[in-house]
Amino acid sequence: MAILNSFVNDIFERIATEASKLAAYSKKSTISSCEIQTTVRLILPGELAKHAISVCHPILTGVCRVLVRWC
Repeated sequence: MAILNSFVNDIFERIATEASKLAAYSKKSTISSCEIQTTVRLILPGELAKHAISVCHPILTGVCRVLVRWC
């Protein structure tokens, strides 16, 4: 279990770091789903990146809808 936790934390840190670099490069103060998707494509190999994006896109869309209603 510790190995899986370490793996997930490592991937999360890589995605967060690269997404923040992309946001800074484009002079944005926040990380959007666009930066996250671009980062996933850069970090994860081929089919794994495609699958991750296809699974996570509906989730991100749903979260954005909830946040818009909440604000």
